[in-house]
Formats: sequence, structure tokens, C-alpha cells
Amino acid sequence: MGETIARASTDSSTAIYSKKKDNSVLSATDFMKLFVKEMQSQDFTNPMDSSEMMNQITQFSNMQMIQSMADYSKSNYAVSLIGKNVTASVQKSGGGIETVSGTVDRVSLEEDNYVFYIGSKKFSIDDITDVRSTASK
Repeated sequence: MGETIARASTDSSTAIYSKKKDNSVLSATDFMKLFVKEMQSQDFTNPMDSSEMMNQITQFSNMQMIQSMADYSKSNYAVSLIGKNVTASVQKSGGGIETVSGTVDRVSLEEDNYVFYIGSKKFSIDDITDVRSTASK
């Protein structure tokens, strides 16, 4: 994924630029830059209502909390697959599909994506098509 330059303001005279890897994510820094720019650009004869400001801050805080909970849930799910028998299917470069079944040996986080290892082969969460608990011996 390449870096992109995101423009944080529509005001052509004073634009705020930032380097971001993922434009679908609004960080706390991005939010604060936009919020400060909004405050600087407001009409001082008709300023923003303080309850509206608090509403924006609360909404962003709630959004961050929900994102944290989703990340935690995803992390728990990834770790829960260790020791489970899974089937993973990936598209080969020649056009065929390679299917591998086995026990997930380990999980790692690479560039914000969980990678699952079956032996020396690695798969993403999207490649896993079946999950089964290991049978007790």
C-alpha cells in the first residue's frame, strides 16, 4: 500500500496536508487538525454552538472506542485459531486454486493484517474457508 497525501481542508488559501497510508482511517491527529481548522474558519459573528463542539468531540471519542473494541475482537479471534485445524484456499499465479489443510501453528501481525501459518505456508484471514477444533486423543 503506497502513501498518499490527504488534503484536510477545502479552503484553497490554507490547506493542511498529511501523509497517510490509509485514507479510510481518521486518526486523533487528523480529527484535531480538522477541528482546529473548523474553529479558525468559523464566522465569529455567528460562532459554533459549544454543545455542537462537544457533540463532535463525543462522536469522535465513541468512534475511537468502537474501533478499539473491533481491533481487540479481531485480535482475540486470530489468536483463538492457534491449534485449530483450518482449510485455506488461495489463488495461484497460474489461475488455479491451492487448498491447504492443517493446524494453525502461529499467528503474526504484518502491516496491520493477521497472517496465519500452517507449517511454512502463510495465509490471510480471507483465505481461511473452514475451521475445526482439533480432536482430543
